Amino acid sequence: WTRVGGGDTALLMVSDHGFCTAKGIFYLNEWLEEQGLLQPDYARPTFPPSHRMEETALKAAEGKKARIPAAVLRAVHRNGAARFFAKVARKLGVTWPLSLAVGYSRSQASILTAECHGVTVHDDSVFPDGTVGHRETQGVEARLEEALKALRDPDGAPVFASVERREQVYHGPKTSEAAHLLLGPGRWGVAAAIKALKRIPFVRHLVGIHASEGLFLGLGPAFASGRLSPRSMDITDVAPLLFHLLGEPIPEGLDGKPSVMNFRFTDR
Repeated sequence: WTRVGGGDTALLMVSDHGFCTAKGIFYLNEWLEEQGLLQPDYARPTFPPSHRMEETALKAAEGKKARIPAAVLRAVHRNGAARFFAKVARKLGVTWPLSLAVGYSRSQASILTAECHGVTVHDDSVFPDGTVGHRETQGVEARLEEALKALRDPDGAPVFASVERREQVYHGPKTSEAAHLLLGPGRWGVAAAIKALKRIPFVRHLVGIHASEGLFLGLGPAFASGRLSPRSMDITDVAPLLFHLLGEPIPEGLDGKPSVMNFRFTDR
């Protein structure tokens, strides 16, 4: 709820994303492994990033169970027949990790978490265990950009709606903290996990994923017309709109402007 001039009230419902159905999950770090840019850390099997609750629960349940030697995990991960027998053993109760961590000290690039939806080059001027010299970062970035733009799914369609460098998307002092390459959502969900018992980057599985189009609803006397045409509003327009409805001056340098929206205000 937002107070507007004259004691009126405006109700806003806003979401930074929508939802759509995906063809399946694309395991981006596994694709990077195929490209020779990433190596798993076989000494540190783990749940994928952003799954810390499950990781904690697993540790509590397993207690002091023996860990599988890194050499064994590596040999099984790289051999199809061995992976099959490991799956059977796991069904019979043998402890076997489902996911592997990224070996950062032996990798040139990775997707740090699925949520960031971008690929980060391991620049040694930023990461203590980075493997790419700062001067070589742009070369790795250019190679990845070309490969990701050309990447097609099993149906022959582009995997990502867009592939952009962070400087094309963001500006300001925090730009250097974003992933080097940002990926526009397509029809595949993106995972950061590296599967221990399967080496197929594309896994078909009908699932709902975030869509790039968000949601905006405005209700109240401030809005003469309550309908927005598709893509007529950007997420950066929401903050200045809130200032506008509160009767406050819009701060200088704030991204977005209420005037770009495709509706009229009654009293402002």
